[in-house]
Amino acid sequence: MGRDEIAAALAASLPALRRQAGWTQQQLAERAQVSIRTIRAIERGAAGRLHATTVDRLATALGLREPALQPGRGGLRIELLGPLRVRQDGAAVDVPARLPRTLLGLLALRARQPVLREEIVDLLWGANPPRSCLNLVHGYVGRLRLLLEPGRAPHAPAATILAATGGYLLDVPTGAIDLDDFDAALADADRDAGDPSGEAALLAAALGRWRGPVLADAEPRLRAHPAAVAAGQRRLTAALRYADAALALGHHHDVVTMLHPLTYEEPLHESLHARLLLALAGAGQQATALDRYAQLCARLRDELGVDPGPELTSANLKVLRQQVTPDVPALPVRPAQLPRAVAGFAGRRADLARLDRMLSNEQAPPACVVSGPPGVGKSALAAHWAHRVRDRFPDGQLFVDLQGFGPGRDPLLPTEVLRQFLEALDVPGRRMPTSANGKIGLYRSLLADRRMLIVLDNARDADQVRPLLPGGPGNAVVVTSRSQLPGLVADGACPVTLDSLPSADARQLLDQRLGPARTAAEPTAVTDIIDSCAGLPLALAIVTARAASYARFPLAALAEELSRQRGLDPFDTGETGIGIRTIFSWSYDSLRPPAARMFRLFSLHRGPDLTVPMAASILGATVDRVRPWLVELARAHLITETAPGRYRMHDLLRAYSEECAADTDPSDEPAGPLPRLLDHALHTAWAAARIINPHRDPIELTPVRDGVTVQRLTDHDTALSWFGTERANLLALVRHAADSGFHQHAWQLAWTLIDNLDRHGLWAELTEVQTIGLRSARRVGDTLGQAHAHYGAARAAVQLGRHDDAEWRYRAALAFFESMADRAGEARVRIDLAWVLYRIGVPGQAVLELDRAFELYRAAHRRDGQARAINNLGWVHEQLGNHRRAIVHCGMALRLHQELDNAHGQASALDTLGLAHHRLGDQRRAVAYHEQALELFRLDGDRYGEAGTGARLGDAYHAVGDDERAEQAWRAALPLLDELGLPDAARVRAELAGIAHTDAA
Repeated sequence: MGRDEIAAALAASLPALRRQAGWTQQQLAERAQVSIRTIRAIERGAAGRLHATTVDRLATALGLREPALQPGRGGLRIELLGPLRVRQDGAAVDVPARLPRTLLGLLALRARQPVLREEIVDLLWGANPPRSCLNLVHGYVGRLRLLLEPGRAPHAPAATILAATGGYLLDVPTGAIDLDDFDAALADADRDAGDPSGEAALLAAALGRWRGPVLADAEPRLRAHPAAVAAGQRRLTAALRYADAALALGHHHDVVTMLHPLTYEEPLHESLHARLLLALAGAGQQATALDRYAQLCARLRDELGVDPGPELTSANLKVLRQQVTPDVPALPVRPAQLPRAVAGFAGRRADLARLDRMLSNEQAPPACVVSGPPGVGKSALAAHWAHRVRDRFPDGQLFVDLQGFGPGRDPLLPTEVLRQFLEALDVPGRRMPTSANGKIGLYRSLLADRRMLIVLDNARDADQVRPLLPGGPGNAVVVTSRSQLPGLVADGACPVTLDSLPSADARQLLDQRLGPARTAAEPTAVTDIIDSCAGLPLALAIVTARAASYARFPLAALAEELSRQRGLDPFDTGETGIGIRTIFSWSYDSLRPPAARMFRLFSLHRGPDLTVPMAASILGATVDRVRPWLVELARAHLITETAPGRYRMHDLLRAYSEECAADTDPSDEPAGPLPRLLDHALHTAWAAARIINPHRDPIELTPVRDGVTVQRLTDHDTALSWFGTERANLLALVRHAADSGFHQHAWQLAWTLIDNLDRHGLWAELTEVQTIGLRSARRVGDTLGQAHAHYGAARAAVQLGRHDDAEWRYRAALAFFESMADRAGEARVRIDLAWVLYRIGVPGQAVLELDRAFELYRAAHRRDGQARAINNLGWVHEQLGNHRRAIVHCGMALRLHQELDNAHGQASALDTLGLAHHRLGDQRRAVAYHEQALELFRLDGDRYGEAGTGARLGDAYHAVGDDERAEQAWRAALPLLDELGLPDAARVRAELAGIAHTDAA
């Protein structure tokens, strides 16, 4: 029987068997000894090369050959790959008492093989067995027979314990023990060796059967038994084989997901860690890989007194030398980040032509450096040219102000810019590399074989720019800088050096802005103005704005006024003419006092732009009063409105603004502009954070100062949108608050950002602001601030896969909350700590933490916290296979969340209930619970919950044979799974491929 015959037989037989026997697809799959996913993987990977024994086993197990299936016997499952579980027809069977349970574990490990009484006695009691030990063993066997033998108990499994020479033998059908299935899947993978795709799929399915270490909850002597050790070794061997196959396919994220928990179980296994290092580097986490190598080296020396072996050393060298090709997600978006085109742009024909010629350069990646003194129009030229040629770059345009020069702002680090660009290219947060080299590699991989235009404005030096250059042809880069960046030019970039506008170009600019009739009427005055402004476009723009505002003034009067104010200036262009500061002062002096004060205080904010409410808070005025002053500044070309209600300031003007403020405004005002600006940001962000997560314990803020405008955010969408537009400003304000000594504002602003940064996958930023917040809280001795900062940093560490760091930080936060007798804070940390403990392989401790959290919330009379603790406890029990216990806990949590009208909590409880019923074979209830959870997650805007629940809804439909609805659910979930970088994406894609394959057959 060949591959096509097997596929046809499967398609034809499964529906009939399901109808006739009433079996679920999961039960059929178990009877077949391999999952349906594995069968499909075998069919796809083998490409017609199914081994004869594989065909025989599948055909026989599915009833296509004798012996036929016997659905009347019921279905027994003994599960050893994790905590010991016994199931009958999907329902859990309790095995009471410690020693009978240990005996069953041993007999199952040695299933269908005799086990001597001496071996049993040694396992149960060691060197000091009781005199009645053989009678006790006989009694334990009798109790187990009551559970297992046919006719002795309701719904009895098809198994028995037989007396054998000198001992006992567990007689169970092949496939009734999950270890059998695992070994069978390994045998199939052996026959598919040489085909990485098929082998990886088979091994992934085999490893997916494991729920933890073999017999994870058993007695230490049983876990150390040679049969248990051998089973664990087979798992490790399979994991290493899977890693090799998946790494060859470039599936680095999948390898990280598979190996990460195993490295906690095997902390000194060098081969395992070597492959994890390569997978982390390929997933863009080079820094994490290097940290893990250093930690493992220290542990090997401390515990074994040895240095790392050649395999681990070789893997580390590949990471260091960046010899691992990173995962490359698709590029589904077309960014369009260019700033507005410059109004009234004039001249520069020769410079524009030089930029045009850059595009014809086929010898090197097109790149150009536009340099020149401040105010000469570098940014305007780059933006004007970019808009002219943007149609030649169908994959989009990227733009960033690198802040290389300018007062009050640090130059952007290349890693910050790369994160912004990768976000613009739609890289999900969970796929965002954490190391600098990882970001560079992914960025260049995404831009390979594409045509994109990248504008890097206001660069400080070549080192800031080099990491942002694409690695291949097809993309064009324009860099602007006050420096000529000789290093980039030496690398092949074409230089375009701007000087003052030629007289003809400057006259054209005045013609466009003042009208040709007016300039033609006073040609001498026009020449004098151009000479006085030294041909600087920025100066000319300010002068023409003044002239346009006073249309009845003769241009000669303006020229005469300029001629009287000649002088030296630190920002002088070096040309003969008036200093740029004098031109600024001339425009500044024309402002009304409120607008002038707004100009002086504008530079107080270190973020990229200023909003109207921020400006109102700085001045201590109302929004309505501030708007006209901002309009006045924009008309005078002292600020630029980049979007409705958002304003930016040129770096030279920012420097002049700071000088004016230092001369005019006091700096020690306790309720002055900066405290008011920080109050505006903190109180608005606090309200937004509370809207997004209303069940989060709030912190107490000091009352808002007089004159502060706090924005009113009415709903969830508005709060999310506000955080999205103000995120860069808020990050800058956290830094500015700490640098300026406003430490309470610093840690509290960092607190408001925890949920938003976490949900958007900005874990590097979350780590940064919580580190700043922790430092500030320590400076003022604020225990609560230190607790929250550790907690926020731990959230980031969890998502970055740094579970050791997360556990340490959670425990630090726990100590602070305990010292304050803050029961709710302590309980919240214990719930999150439990998740980490489960992930690192100590589920028993996770359960204890959740039990303690529940008691703390109960003592604090916090029913919302009790519901969350119970729900998380149910989730852990579900993961451990205690499905009925999970249903009890999550049912209680659901009722509490319903009483509290907590939609998100209800969704989480319903989702776990659906999964538990799915695992128990009750697919009708599973579908109902998952559908309710999915609707609530969608209403709450939780894309993570929507993705996971949608995938599980598809699983439930698939289990009852409704492949049409399963496909609908999976196809709806898959884009979200991909966007968030969740490991379930690969599984769902495989399931969809399996459905398509079955349909085709």
